[in-house]
Amino acid sequence: MKTIAALATLIALVLPGCEKPASNLDAKSPAGRIMYPITAEEADAVLYRALRSTAPEADVTAVAGPNKGYVAVINKDRRSYTYYASAVPAVGLRPDGTRVGGYTFEVSGWQSIRAGYLVESINLGAATISAPLPLASK
Repeated sequence: MKTIAALATLIALVLPGCEKPASNLDAKSPAGRIMYPITAEEADAVLYRALRSTAPEADVTAVAGPNKGYVAVINKDRRSYTYYASAVPAVGLRPDGTRVGGYTFEVSGWQSIRAGYLVESINLGAATISAPLPLASK
């Protein structure tokens, strides 16, 4: 089991350099630069449910860092596709200007269409818990 966790962590660290991630941190993303004022446990559950609904055939392994998330591997047509989804701690702004902590999400993967669906699924799942807020500037 430790070998699988170590392999998943290695994949998670290497993978972001192989494919441009889809992220709520990116102003060009469909949702814009947003975060959700949710707990770490809620963010984790949102990620896992989104991966399971978007890629039910995938082998999913938890990854501890650099940001907590999951690696999903799909073996299809003699090929292997790997996706990494993570919850990134973030600070947002409420309408009254107060700052609030929570999470934003990043996804990277080999098939950009499925990665896009995964981002949509994550955002929908998080929005059922709390409405998104704009990211606070540093």
